[in-house]
Formats: sequence, C-alpha cells, structure tokens
Amino acid sequence: MIAPASFQPIQHAGQPLLAPLQTSPAPDVGTAVVSIVGAAMLTLLSLRLTFLAVRTRTSVARPQAALWEYFGFAGVVGVLYGSFTLLQHWLDVRLDFLNGLLLAFTVLFALAMREAYFNTTLANAELDRLGEYRLRRALEIGFVAIVLVISVGPLVRRSRIFTVLTAAAGFTVVGYGLYFQFRRSRTPATRGTLIDTLLRQTVPVLVFAGGALVAPALALGVASPTVASAVAAVFVVVTAASLMTVTIKLSQHLSSRR
Repeated sequence: MIAPASFQPIQHAGQPLLAPLQTSPAPDVGTAVVSIVGAAMLTLLSLRLTFLAVRTRTSVARPQAALWEYFGFAGVVGVLYGSFTLLQHWLDVRLDFLNGLLLAFTVLFALAMREAYFNTTLANAELDRLGEYRLRRALEIGFVAIVLVISVGPLVRRSRIFTVLTAAAGFTVVGYGLYFQFRRSRTPATRGTLIDTLLRQTVPVLVFAGGALVAPALALGVASPTVASAVAAVFVVVTAASLMTVTIKLSQHLSSRR
C-alpha cells in the first residue's frame, strides 16, 4: 500500500530535508580555565606590584619618581584587566574593551623602560635641547589615542580592523620598550644595580603581554579562533608568572632596606 503523499517524508539526497536540530558547540572549557587562572594571577600580582611601587616611590629621589609611578600605574591597570576578565567569565559576556586595558598595561611597562634609560644616561637635558622632549610627549599622546581607539572602537562596531590594529600596536609598543632597554643595558654603569635587575626581569612581562595582544590576530587566517584564544590565554598566564619574579625582587629589595 502506498502511503499518501502528505505522510511521506520529504528527502533530499537520501536524507530527510528537515534534519534534527543540533545544539551549538560547547565553549572551550580548557581555554576558559586557563584564562581564569591567568586573570586571577595577574590581578593579585598587579595589586602587589602597585603596593611595592608606591612604597618604593616614597623612598627614592625625585628624578626616579616617574619610573616607579609607571610601575604603579601598570599595576593598577593590571588589576583592572584581571578583574574585568574574571567578571567576563562570571557573567558569561564578552567585554570588548579588555584588549585596550592590556595594551595600556604593556604601554606603561614600555614607558618605564624608557624612563629608566633617560634616568641612567642623564640624557634628558640634551634631548630637550634637540627638541626630542616634544617628540616623547607626542608619542605618549599617540599611545593614549591608540588605547582609546582599541578600547572604545569594538564597543561601537566589531570589525577585524581592530584585531589587526591591536596586534600592530602591541608589536610596536614591545619594540619601543625593548629599544630603550637595549640601549640602557649597553651602559656599563647600570649593570648590577637594582633597576638593571628589575628591568631585565620586566622584559618577559613586556614581551608576553605583547604576545597576548598579537595572538588574536592568528584567527584571521593562521589558526582557528579557538586556538587563537587559547594562545592569548597562555600568554596572559606567563605574563603573570613573569610579573611574579619582578614583585619578588622588589620585595626583597625593600626588605633589605629595613
């Protein structure tokens, strides 16, 4: 007996046209765990860095004050980045301004390296006469502008251009900081000092934080978004681990001065 047409299943290429609905794939739990661990570590260690930088700032000469202020502000931004990342996982939402905070964190460490170079070489007066003081201020304004664009831009419109801009900015900032660190390290008088040791230990923090900014760009063609997110999360963890060595060294220095 032939069933009525109204009761026959409609097929296409040997399969029912109306396939069963499938749930969306579950989020990558492993990446989420790594991200939470990294954010928690970065929050706590950045808070400690802020505390230690403030203590050091009150006991150094005025020419070195700006260096410790950069470290202190970097700690504050690190606390904000880690806290908002944890909040993002708790609320299960996407906070698009986080890359802007991470870029600001990276910029402050790069500026600390630049400040250490000028303090060591006593080159400020000469550079001011050459007009490079204004260039330094202009670069700082440029960094602030880029941070604002990367923070606010994705809130207005999500576009791949912000991913590319974030990666380019992260790479540039890391190069800027390493340039001054390399020049300062070539000065014999700086070797073996507290600042020399501290800044050498800060280099991995700068590089790994920059890596976390560049990693999302891998999703534009090199790797899948899941892999890119996992790489970025790992970079945040190693950034926090590197920051731990900085806080330990600074804490030991303060303890020895009691």
